[in-house]
Amino acid sequence: MANYTNFAIKSRDELKSYVLRQCGYPLVTVELTEDQINDAIDNATETFTQYLLPEKRYISYDLTQYDSTSGFIVQEGILSFFDIQDSSTVLGSVGDLFSPKNVLWNAGQYPVILGSISAGMKSGSFTTLEIALQYVDLINRMLGQGFSFSFDNFTRQLRLNPDPVANHIVGWIVMGANFLPADSYLFGERWVKAYTLALCKKNLGYVRSKFDGTQLLGGGKINAAIGADGDKECDKLLDEIQNFYKANAFFVG
Repeated sequence: MANYTNFAIKSRDELKSYVLRQCGYPLVTVELTEDQINDAIDNATETFTQYLLPEKRYISYDLTQYDSTSGFIVQEGILSFFDIQDSSTVLGSVGDLFSPKNVLWNAGQYPVILGSISAGMKSGSFTTLEIALQYVDLINRMLGQGFSFSFDNFTRQLRLNPDPVANHIVGWIVMGANFLPADSYLFGERWVKAYTLALCKKNLGYVRSKFDGTQLLGGGKINAAIGADGDKECDKLLDEIQNFYKANAFFVG
């Protein structure tokens, strides 16, 4: 059974069939080509994803799979990356055993860094640990330590600096990524369906306007009024998504 979590329409072909039925097919001829309907679907999904707040997920990458020429080729659906955390080490080193983070947590002789909250000069709580780790991360950024990254949405290439292959760095990185919904969700989404249909009505009205008033067999005439209906629906739907986006936007400053 179709519901708001399980859409009846899950594919492009199903959406095209829906549009044709809403325009009167098969009782009347719908003067739209398949390419024209595909253009309307693409326009609707592109507009919808422009305003949609993406889903945030974390994915991991093995640094040994990095290519110095092309970087990582990431999967479709990723819009952008917003964070990077690495658990890497230079080949031949002792790794994290004597790292600043490990020392800060385990060594009680550093009360100046963490601050002592109990007798015996212990290293503190998870709160003081978090403050210390933020301090270490700040120092790493100031000194150019760790990875920086860039992502090309067209080539799907995720590049790291420094190059882990050239610098013999192994381990894993965890990337925070913004994901767009899958096509199976987009094609059945209410706004996408309505906007696709409205665009097709506009196009259909434009086609019929070339023959508006032409007498048909049986006494009827070609009527292009459906185009005006589609135009009004497009404006209403754009206002709806723009107002919804503004209502749900927030800023950090």
